[in-house]
Amino acid sequence: MSRFPLLATAVCFLTASGCAPVTDPATSSAIEALAASPVVCTAGPDCDAKWSRASTWVAQNSDYKVQVASETLIQTMGPLPYDPRPAFVVTKMATGDNSFRIELNGGCDNIFGCIPGLKESRAKFVAFVNSGGVSAPAVIAHKGPAIGIQMVPVAANVASELKLDSARGLIIVNVVPGSLADKAGVLRNDVILSANSAVTNNVSDLGAAIEAAAKTHHLVLTIWRDGAEDDISIGL
Repeated sequence: MSRFPLLATAVCFLTASGCAPVTDPATSSAIEALAASPVVCTAGPDCDAKWSRASTWVAQNSDYKVQVASETLIQTMGPLPYDPRPAFVVTKMATGDNSFRIELNGGCDNIFGCIPGLKESRAKFVAFVNSGGVSAPAVIAHKGPAIGIQMVPVAANVASELKLDSARGLIIVNVVPGSLADKAGVLRNDVILSANSAVTNNVSDLGAAIEAAAKTHHLVLTIWRDGAEDDISIGL
């Protein structure tokens, strides 16, 4: 069966007319939805944590060194002439009521465009910062290895692309190679509907289910894949 290559890197053919990204509607919709999703935070621990994850994302995803890092600005060096690799700028702006908005911008100096594109980078940035950076999640309670997934709540305008009847669950945007999830057969673009029968509509729900499951060292994820539910067992 076909899979939705969510957040897959666009393939570009360099021709006389430029760089033509090859994507399917599901990929485009998912990227558009995530890229447009806001990263907002409340002053204090919430903003501190999200700003720290924003800094981590830039450090892990930029080919340029960070040039400026303050409480409101993260800016890399670059871009170099003709280089398709993007340089990034992250800002934290006050929006009132003790709230802030964190945004990623950037670009490259290449007539064929950036690789990866800015919209794709924004989507990955939003998913990482809003989801708590769970591509390398905290060690679970029983001191075993991390589950090894990065995820984000399913947005309303993506649910139909996934053949879901409503916006529910957590869509997996990355599975760490060799992790517990990878070994159990969890795939990118799977949607976690529940964990040990507990509904998982946000990362906190899943975290609580994992902590509870650590006592028995057994976790059953009910996932949505290609229009049908399935159960995957993970030994903790």
